[in-house]
Amino acid sequence: MPRKRPRAGAAPRGTAALARRLRLPPKRLRWRCPPAAVPKGIGAPPNRTVGQDRALEALRVGLEVRAPGYNIFVSGISGTGRTTAVLQLVRELAPSCPIPRDRAYVHNFAAPDRPRLLTLPAGRASALRREVDELVALLRRTLPASVEDREFHRRRDEILKRAGDEERRLFDALRATLAKAEFALVGSAGDGAKRLEISPLHGGEPVPPERLRQLVESGEMPAADLEAREARLAEHRRELAQVLRRDRALGRETNEAIGAILKDSVRASLAGAFEDLRTHHPEPAVQTFLAGLEEDVLENIVPLAREAAGGDEGDGGRFRLYGVHVLVDRRGLEGCPVVHETAPTVAGVFGTIERRPVAPGVFAADHTSVRSGSLLESDGGFFVVAAEDLLEDSAAAAALHRVLKHGRLEIRAAETVPGVAGPGLAPEAIEVDVKVILVGDWRLYETLYRGSAEFGETFRVKADFSPDMSASVPNLRHYCRVAATLAKEEGLLPLARAAFPYLVEFGVRASGRQGRVTTRFGEVGDLIREAGYWASQVGASRIEPEHLRRAADRRTERNRFAEARVRELMDLGILRIETDGGRVGRVNGLSVYDLGYHAFGKPTVITASTGVGQAGIINVEREARLSGGIYDKGVLIIAGYLRRTFAQKRPLALSASVCFEQSYSGVDGDSASVAEVAALVSELTGVPVDQGIAVTGSLNQHGDVQPIGGVNHKVEGFFRLCAARGLTGRQGVVLPRLNVGDLMLADEVVEACRAGKFSIWSVDRVEEALAILLAADPGRQRPDGKWTPGSLYDLVDRRLRSYTARLSGQEDWKPVTAAAAGGPAPPTPPRGPVAPRKARSQKP
Repeated sequence: MPRKRPRAGAAPRGTAALARRLRLPPKRLRWRCPPAAVPKGIGAPPNRTVGQDRALEALRVGLEVRAPGYNIFVSGISGTGRTTAVLQLVRELAPSCPIPRDRAYVHNFAAPDRPRLLTLPAGRASALRREVDELVALLRRTLPASVEDREFHRRRDEILKRAGDEERRLFDALRATLAKAEFALVGSAGDGAKRLEISPLHGGEPVPPERLRQLVESGEMPAADLEAREARLAEHRRELAQVLRRDRALGRETNEAIGAILKDSVRASLAGAFEDLRTHHPEPAVQTFLAGLEEDVLENIVPLAREAAGGDEGDGGRFRLYGVHVLVDRRGLEGCPVVHETAPTVAGVFGTIERRPVAPGVFAADHTSVRSGSLLESDGGFFVVAAEDLLEDSAAAAALHRVLKHGRLEIRAAETVPGVAGPGLAPEAIEVDVKVILVGDWRLYETLYRGSAEFGETFRVKADFSPDMSASVPNLRHYCRVAATLAKEEGLLPLARAAFPYLVEFGVRASGRQGRVTTRFGEVGDLIREAGYWASQVGASRIEPEHLRRAADRRTERNRFAEARVRELMDLGILRIETDGGRVGRVNGLSVYDLGYHAFGKPTVITASTGVGQAGIINVEREARLSGGIYDKGVLIIAGYLRRTFAQKRPLALSASVCFEQSYSGVDGDSASVAEVAALVSELTGVPVDQGIAVTGSLNQHGDVQPIGGVNHKVEGFFRLCAARGLTGRQGVVLPRLNVGDLMLADEVVEACRAGKFSIWSVDRVEEALAILLAADPGRQRPDGKWTPGSLYDLVDRRLRSYTARLSGQEDWKPVTAAAAGGPAPPTPPRGPVAPRKARSQKP
């Protein structure tokens, strides 16, 4: 039956009886695994994901809806199996998906810097590559033979002979015409080339044209003859130009005729190969490529023949341009691809263009230099990547956004080194259809969602993986099966049946709640691995509970350096924590030091000081700029509770300060607010606080005690300190009743409570906590507004009245003590040294 909750301001009668009633029995201090949770036959689980039904449903929706924007963000704490679940689901779905297409690039003969994309049915790209490679091999064999063919040489010689005869007729006719006019055709050498020129004849010998003027000046030739001969020279030069033009045209015609013969020969030998290719690959893009390839071969027969004759089988030369460069080959694929990218970079995800050096500082690239990335590999399927890893490279994240927005992937070269020349190769863009699954923390999702409106449109499905699940019997059985499968898959010793209850209880404690069990199987797996190690060290054949316990203890011990140093300071008295006797205005609060890899509880002394004034409650940590916002809020809530309780008919004339003693770093959280109220009440009343009892709990303005975090670490931290000094049977911890469901205390604490050496009390109201800590009745408020005479709150009320009287200048003011009001007299505070030391950040 649940305990009836006392009304605000009501103090239960009889503090001893109240303490007994609020003390928790040992069975409520730790959850125990029910026998039914361990299945009789521990076989392999149907899947490795447990207790994530909501997340799995969201995943299935996102995976099966093939519409724009239905990409998925999988959120949750690392270690919950989120990535494992995603990969398992997509691999189950992949076989039912259509097989995506092959992708390949070929040389663009019309625009060499824009390689053409070929999109072919699965497996066809490799077939095309093989057949084109066979064609190139045929070219390498055929072209040299065609050039050296005897029939070709005969026909070529005939063409050359006809061209030579025509050339001689042209020049013989010109020479005859020039001879009649007393001119001659002479050749001159210059710039490494032979040139033809027309020279006049004098005395039967050719002379330079300028020699004629000298003849006129010397009287050897009449001036009238000079003008006539110069006019004829100009006319004959025009005739020579016409002959030379015809001669060049004859040369072109000769080369074309020879080329035509060679083309006919090569075309005849390759006709079958090209026809087979066109028949086997009717795709328009392939047909265009083959037409360009055939034309290029015929246009470059002679250089290709020389290249083939030279035996160049490497990557250089023109033959390189004829190959089919397959980017994605879907041969043998069943269904669609699943790619899990673990190292996302721009080049690794989106592909790149690898340049090859051809000269110092100069690089070359062609269609064979294009490299695909993992995103193209996943085209038509699923691409899984950790969001945190992707966002480490802002360029990669931006590129992914562009691809998902436009559905187009453009492969480009990485940035060149400044001063180094390189080609501007721009392959055709690739239309992609890929389902992207980002795996990350929920905080990251919130950041991305709020940072960009397009993010929500691109990732329309969010699948949240919970860090824990209900500790139902079916879930716990599945949990056990997953643990057994993990040990088997990793080749560890098998788990004994008796080991499973320990594993289940470990999972419940890790979840932080009795009705829940962790889904972070990374932690569970680590425990099993280390237990397997300790079991093998003693020659055991199975992993028993003692091996699991030792693994957990040794791991904790490895990480306990900071905790041990704090304990050492307590043992030396440097950190002053009392665990026996009574002190006024001094309470043992509880805080948690969370290092990430290890957390532990530490008692913290909270003191209060009060006096006449109107400053209210002064937060010493805030004044010293050592407090966080939540802690400051807790202090303000305490002020609100005091006003509601004691300042309904008069102002609260009080100046008080609360302080975390020997705390020299940041403090945050509101779980010390109950302890701070106890310190204030003790200081105002003079009633001592039992130093053998620590308290934790958050307070609201109406005096209700609210739950806090880290309750197990807090209780165990104070218990170990008390146990090291010797348990008296009067020590214990007061905690919120709403935290009882979080208790998974160590067996040593449970056994001490069972033996009556330690106690755990749960409270709903701050008055209940005060009754236990100060061993005094808080009292009950009467209709006239006054409190039960001699009660704690009566003493507080009297003290506050005296402060008000003093502040207003009344002469009849007298200090109010507990003894004067009929309450217990405070003991003399014990003395002790104070030696402050710097402490780490703590959370009360």
